[in-house]
Amino acid sequence: MSRVYFHSPSGEAELYGTERAWCAGLVEHIALGALNTRFNREHLTTLLPTGHYLHNVATRSWESSYATAFAVGDDAVEYEGHPISTFSLALNTAIALGNEQVRLAARIHGQCELHAWVDGPNRAWLAEIVQGGLEADLYRPGAGWEDVAGLLLARNDEPVVMSFSVSDSFPNLYIAGWEPPPERAEDDDAGEAWYDLPDEEQWAAAMRGLRAQKGHLEVLPENPRAWRFGHGLSVLDIVAPDWEQRIRKALRLDEQEGTR
Repeated sequence: MSRVYFHSPSGEAELYGTERAWCAGLVEHIALGALNTRFNREHLTTLLPTGHYLHNVATRSWESSYATAFAVGDDAVEYEGHPISTFSLALNTAIALGNEQVRLAARIHGQCELHAWVDGPNRAWLAEIVQGGLEADLYRPGAGWEDVAGLLLARNDEPVVMSFSVSDSFPNLYIAGWEPPPERAEDDDAGEAWYDLPDEEQWAAAMRGLRAQKGHLEVLPENPRAWRFGHGLSVLDIVAPDWEQRIRKALRLDEQEGTR
């Protein structure tokens, strides 16, 4: 069974992979509810790529087919030949509309494989969000959330970093930008030298690399709605009265045309 891991130098906790799927479903349903496919079908059809199979789906099954394409295909929205990721649209809608627990669900689903992380001083704040999710029955008991909260509350002087069991764990040599020593650079097993390093050195190198990453991977209490995933658009943007201006601004199309 898959897991979302929460790592720290002094311990870790595991969240069932089914909880990531639960977070994904929550995010997708919020986005589809805000999208209102029944009301906005005609408009959404104009945003389908040319040749997309949804152009030929019967009316009686169009809404369910669109929901599937939006959640699975990531190719159901396009503007003037520019793809607009529905994955980012869904995540950004959860960030825009959700409470703290919904926003954390979006961060876990969208960034656990990228090593989203929380710094020591903010661990208690994040633990409070997890506990609030359990109390509200948004997070399901017995799936690891309790252990995550316990790990976060255990201390306040170490970062906690996420990973997903089917991708790289943490710390790892890739996020650290680590290179083998010159005397082993040509060896077939040169990468194995990483595992010979003390745990403290691995963590220090990997955290330097992680802190240098772009993409808002640190989970912070300040201005939680002020940043977005990917293109920055939510479904609220693509169905707004000024949707075209919002899309053009987000994709910087006017800037690109001005440089031609």
